Amino acid sequence: MLPWGKEGAIFLSSPPDALIPTSPTRARSALFLIPVALLLLAQWSFPHLLPTSPVSPLVQEAFAKSLAKCAALHDLPGIPTDFYERTESDRYDTGTNDVLIKNATIWTGNNDGKEVVTGNVWIQRGIIKHVAGEGGALPKKFGSKTITIDAHGAFLSPGLFDLHSHLGVESYPLLAPYLHSVDGFNGHDESFKLTVAGGVTSSIILPGSANQMGGQAFAFKLRPTNDNSPRSKLLEAPFDLAGLNRTRKEGEPLRWRSMKMACGENPRRVFGMTRMDEGWETRSSFEKAAKIKMEQDEFCERVLTASNKKTVINEKFPDDPECPHLTSDTPYTPVPNILKSAYNNTPAVAIFAVFAGYKREVYYSSVFAAKVLHEQGIRVILKSDGPTAVFPRHLVFEAAQVHYWGLPAHVALSSVTSTPATVAGYGHRVGFVRPGYDADIVLWDSHPLSLGATPQQVIIDGILQLPLREISGPSSPLSLFPPTPPTHSPAAIASTLSPDHPSPSTRNHSSSAIFINITEIYLLDGKGLMHLRSETSSLSMVVKNGKTSCFGNCVLSEAELQFAIDLKRGTILPPLISFGPPLGLEVFEGEPSTSDGAISANALTDLKKVVAGGVARAADGISFGDKHVDLARKAGVAIAVVSPVGSGLLKGLAVAFKTSAKHGMEKGAIVKEVVGLHLSISRASKGSPSITTQINTLRQLLLSPPEVSGPNYFDLAATGALPLIISVHKADDIASLLRLKSQVETSRASSVKLVITGASEAWLLADELAAANVGVILSPLRAPPASWSALRSHPGPPFENSTSLTILHRAGVKVGINVQEEFLSQTQQLSLEMGWALKSSQGQLSRGEIVQLATTNLASMLGLHRWTMSEEDNVASESEKAEFLAYEGDALNGFEAKLVASASPVGEGGVEHFL
Repeated sequence: MLPWGKEGAIFLSSPPDALIPTSPTRARSALFLIPVALLLLAQWSFPHLLPTSPVSPLVQEAFAKSLAKCAALHDLPGIPTDFYERTESDRYDTGTNDVLIKNATIWTGNNDGKEVVTGNVWIQRGIIKHVAGEGGALPKKFGSKTITIDAHGAFLSPGLFDLHSHLGVESYPLLAPYLHSVDGFNGHDESFKLTVAGGVTSSIILPGSANQMGGQAFAFKLRPTNDNSPRSKLLEAPFDLAGLNRTRKEGEPLRWRSMKMACGENPRRVFGMTRMDEGWETRSSFEKAAKIKMEQDEFCERVLTASNKKTVINEKFPDDPECPHLTSDTPYTPVPNILKSAYNNTPAVAIFAVFAGYKREVYYSSVFAAKVLHEQGIRVILKSDGPTAVFPRHLVFEAAQVHYWGLPAHVALSSVTSTPATVAGYGHRVGFVRPGYDADIVLWDSHPLSLGATPQQVIIDGILQLPLREISGPSSPLSLFPPTPPTHSPAAIASTLSPDHPSPSTRNHSSSAIFINITEIYLLDGKGLMHLRSETSSLSMVVKNGKTSCFGNCVLSEAELQFAIDLKRGTILPPLISFGPPLGLEVFEGEPSTSDGAISANALTDLKKVVAGGVARAADGISFGDKHVDLARKAGVAIAVVSPVGSGLLKGLAVAFKTSAKHGMEKGAIVKEVVGLHLSISRASKGSPSITTQINTLRQLLLSPPEVSGPNYFDLAATGALPLIISVHKADDIASLLRLKSQVETSRASSVKLVITGASEAWLLADELAAANVGVILSPLRAPPASWSALRSHPGPPFENSTSLTILHRAGVKVGINVQEEFLSQTQQLSLEMGWALKSSQGQLSRGEIVQLATTNLASMLGLHRWTMSEEDNVASESEKAEFLAYEGDALNGFEAKLVASASPVGEGGVEHFL
């Protein structure tokens, strides 16, 4: 996003550093050669051709207006000189009560984000009046309507500022260019309420992402207003925006504008453009702007000359304005250097924490990108690009993740508050907790960078956005501090920055290992999950020749202790199972050569032909060792269960494979070749069959499976010999499937092993699912209302103390969890999702039950009863084959834990040590 310079003028050169809140500006057409002005120009240039009579008042008035506009070419965006003298916010709602927050731990954003003070915050008429002794004195007596909140020491921060969001607008990529996002903004979007509940108070809302010149973006406050109109939510809109009851005062600085541009794969994907096309289009657009500017300057020079004023406008158009062929997600050493040399002004960079690899230009992204860019002196901003990429409600989670990967805590928290606010030109009023600033504040239940941090109260323009309730103080003094992330070695960082594809031969592998100072051990035994815990961290574990020889209170010699790996109050977990994201079947959707391809079969006749010819097996298309599989393995995902990629009713036969395998023929690589029959019930597109057609088609295939020469998988699913896995979100569709299950079981005297995945609205049918013995895989765990089919997804805290998970668990439903199916890169967040589930369950699930969500529960639902070894491997018993994850620290508090080793039975077995 590049800001336009001045309002009512073209500004191509860099304004003074004090006025630059973001990267260098670009032009906007503001040519005002109106007919009257043309008449004036003719009169000044060719006086001998016009009558010598006095100039009329109308012409004089037009001349004065033109003179004023030309003079305004030198005006700059900035802060009004009397801004901090205001006693009432321009966004103040009449009747809003004053608010006094007492006993808060306040992160102000001051001192480069390092200042934390304790005390009170007083809010009046939408403005912060007092912060812990700073600002105006607190009244000796507050009004009877003042809302008093005792924070009990809870952490208080500025409201979060999302620099890149599409909330409230249709981001459909085929929209025409040169748009204003305010024109398509839906002020009644339900996602605002959920986003505010995540602590986001302001967002820059951009048009879609496919056009070279996407259009103008606007800053919005996300709170409800009296009419919820787009303009009522705007933050410092340009003065000339139609529909505003606000005109520019004489001498008042202009306001910053923002422009959305796109380069790279989006225009190529939508419009079929090449990189050369993109360069030409961008250069052409700016050349047009430069031409308009020159005509405007010539006109103004004559106007100013006519008034006996001389002005020289010395602004140069960049020789090469096209987008650099790089992305902000790519942190290789040359990129920071390019950014620092761009347009004589280092731009800020807005990135994701983990979400990447979904297209070619971000394939070589790194979780250490924020750390590397910051160390190179580049301002880092974390964005959502929501609602689809990262749901904006979880913006602070983005900051927390980059902190885990090495970005200092004060910089990470600034990356979603003060830095984006300042870069966008609003740092004089939002992004900090300071007297005179807008009263946009968040009270958290823990430090914002801790896993699962949730607002207890959000205030925008001095108005409470959540119901007034008792604020809980910190559970311990340590919870007021950011988590202490583990140390990441230079080798680990370097390995993610290299574009070289990882080779299995580079893995650090040993057949034996000893682990000590373990607090908690979870291992599989014949009955399920076995648990050991020692508060003194006296547990240990020994692997010899690929087999577990001892765990618990092992007796170790001095020689063995010298080579032991200290887990520092660590954790042993079973290997995690991923279900959903097409690991091994797709690298990135935008490039067909990286994918197994898509299956598309919906109609009954088509499906009967497919079934008769043999249902597609994901096992036939697996590619071992691509980047997503490698990242998942390093994040503890040892087994991936994937189905063929497709948009139709039938997806195909799922496979379970080991992510550590080098290829499909390696011993133990394929855990189970046919895991289950996978289908999808959805309103995927306008042309897709109706839900009634899809379910009726499934009914026919289960009640009367077509004859086939080989295994009849629909018959196996109908008789309960094979899990029937169905991706579905809407509660009404799930209810229809439950009725269908009952019908099939009655007709065929069977017990269908139905597994529902996706399941955004499954919590509404918790009791019914439990009674029908149907397993549920929440994918994702924290489902947003991303579509009408998921509109009733559970909001969770802070709205309610329950979640989809706790409701289903309490009803007796067997539940598994995973990340969103479409996002491969997020598979490496699975252990963090476990920690988030523990935090949000608020004690309703035990630690062991949380571990089961991504291990034994999934194995049970999907029939992976011997999932610790290959079906063909009969050399050793399950208990002897070493397969576990070894973490430094508490694995269920992911931001303070680090996976250091993984034991796997694949090949010859043994332990892989991670950097």
